[in-house]
Amino acid sequence: MTRIVFLISVLNRGGAEHQLTLLVKEIDQSKFDVTVVTVYDGGPLLPAIEAIPGIKIISLGKKGRGDYVRPLWKLFRTVGRTRPQIVHGYMGVSNILTLLVGKPCGAKVVWGLRASNVNFALYDRLSSWYFRLAAELSRFPDLIIANSYAGKSYHVAEGYSGQRMIVIPNGFDTEKF
Repeated sequence: MTRIVFLISVLNRGGAEHQLTLLVKEIDQSKFDVTVVTVYDGGPLLPAIEAIPGIKIISLGKKGRGDYVRPLWKLFRTVGRTRPQIVHGYMGVSNILTLLVGKPCGAKVVWGLRASNVNFALYDRLSSWYFRLAAELSRFPDLIIANSYAGKSYHVAEGYSGQRMIVIPNGFDTEKF
């Protein structure tokens, strides 16, 4: 059985959050032992994941930007106890954190890129800095999954390494749609 930890900031109603929810709902639990770790508590999609039998969910309980030591410590403890073979981040800071905790424990690190363009005029400077840092670190994950060819092209044009980047288009719930 392959142990996998998914790391995402929060389970709000966004595209990446919906895709993670769909993935853990449909994943073959006879092959994968799944733990979902959120940086912040709650979110409207939390009950949907909590309702999936066999899926473990852990919140790092981050309270705000200045609260980083305790959640980071909890993330290291969680990954240490879980001993995953794969640590899969979903966007931004979560991707960066997967390198920090995944590589030391010998896990394969997977990044998820879920955007085809980012207008940093709509965000603060720290978000732009994290994006640039991720671009610099992008040669270290074992795999980077973009959800579109446009997203892959955008990230490569912005300095991300395309060497281990593949495209897996978003899935969707065929019963719902």
